[in-house]
Amino acid sequence: MGLQGLERRASGWWDLSLTCLFWGAVFYACSLTLADPDLWGHLRFGRDFLASGRVIREDPYSYLTAGRLWINHEWLAEAVFAAVFSRFGPAGLVILKTAVYGLTVWIGRRFLLRRGLSPLRANLLLALSLLPFTHHFGALRPGVFSFLFFLLTLLTIHAAEAGERRSLWLTPLFFAFWANLHGGFAAGLGLLLLWALLRRQWLGGCLGCALATLVNPYGISLWLFLWRTATGPRWDISEWNPISVRTIPGAGYVVLLACAILGFALSRRHLSRTQLALWAVTALLPLLAVRHSLFFVMGLWVFAGEHIADAWDRFHRGDAGLGVRARATLAGLHFAAAAALAVVAWRQCSCIRMEPEVSHYPVRAVALLKAGGAHGNMVVHFDWGEYVLHHLGPRVRVSMDGRRETIYSSEVYREHLDFIMGVGRWDAVLNRGRPELALVSRRFPEFNLMSGKNGWGLAYADEESGLFARQDSPWLAAIRELARQRGPGREPACADL
Repeated sequence: MGLQGLERRASGWWDLSLTCLFWGAVFYACSLTLADPDLWGHLRFGRDFLASGRVIREDPYSYLTAGRLWINHEWLAEAVFAAVFSRFGPAGLVILKTAVYGLTVWIGRRFLLRRGLSPLRANLLLALSLLPFTHHFGALRPGVFSFLFFLLTLLTIHAAEAGERRSLWLTPLFFAFWANLHGGFAAGLGLLLLWALLRRQWLGGCLGCALATLVNPYGISLWLFLWRTATGPRWDISEWNPISVRTIPGAGYVVLLACAILGFALSRRHLSRTQLALWAVTALLPLLAVRHSLFFVMGLWVFAGEHIADAWDRFHRGDAGLGVRARATLAGLHFAAAAALAVVAWRQCSCIRMEPEVSHYPVRAVALLKAGGAHGNMVVHFDWGEYVLHHLGPRVRVSMDGRRETIYSSEVYREHLDFIMGVGRWDAVLNRGRPELALVSRRFPEFNLMSGKNGWGLAYADEESGLFARQDSPWLAAIRELARQRGPGREPACADL
């Protein structure tokens, strides 16, 4: 084999090693899963749907909203989660999430390759654009489906811009499906409508997509609900705040924004004003809420990716000139690193981690209640409502959970914030519905205030939580005795699903 043949072979192994390293990193990032406060509710609601065979409309989970109409806009995703969990356990959930995110990245990479990017360019663009936002991969939420469908919407628009309109006629079908998975379908539908208005065509098709989203258990009420929740203030939830440039994701957003603008300015490829306008809309989404950052990333892939690569090629031609031996050595290291990442990622699939510095849960207190067969009404710390429902519901009904404005009034929500922080009429929530139990966090003022509250006694406490019961409740003595018998427990490293 001649020198040129050796160089071609070395180049092929080099590209393959970098691709393996890229996918090893993607597998690792997507498989790392943390126990999000909403995870417990998704499994509870999905499990109850599978057991009853119907979408639950009248709320059975909170004693403050019993019988009230509940619009569960994520019911289908929760049913999928519950079905996978019942068959494959926590590992099945992690693998499902990893597969959906991995499929999304694979589709994005395939698109970039078809637009003329080399595997190295495509891998670099994907890796650098995802790196500041890998924290989004940690939570197992219905939103994982929205990222996939949003990318498919962008690719459909891009294909239509190139004159390939056949895929447009499939969009009503997947919008009908998407509308039952997650509320993110509104972003995709809005972008599709903007494209149709800018092009002054296919408006009837957009109407068909909008009508398709009405194929859900709630009809037009789903749209009214999404409008109400999307326009309401959510200052107390960090992911619904605008992205901040003083954070790592914010700095990454600024860098990617600059790369896209430079790419548009220096690219030799044709760029339509319509595509530029659509990219600008996706670029604005993180400024509305940081949770939309991956929508921005996908807009970068579809509308700016080929222009960034072309601008790079104008000023950088060829590789760094590594010799065959150096390339072979580095390729071996790439393969080794990819294998190590894959092994660690596979081990991560068996565990949904409970990280105290990210989110803490009242594991031992709830275990006591479960062992004692507790039932009745319970005031809960906001982030723990769905954890309690997962383990104890619907025998134990809670005062608040992560569904927020989906089911609770603004007055009830404010009362819980006052209760947690110990301000104003902090004990007002204790007077609603006469709860017998109160499960509070020791990291907030609510614990100290409850310790001095007349009519209530401390039944159990550990470093994370405090469980209180009314003085006239039989649960006070029962929980104390059960805690004495069981002794101290251990915090699990993996979610106690």
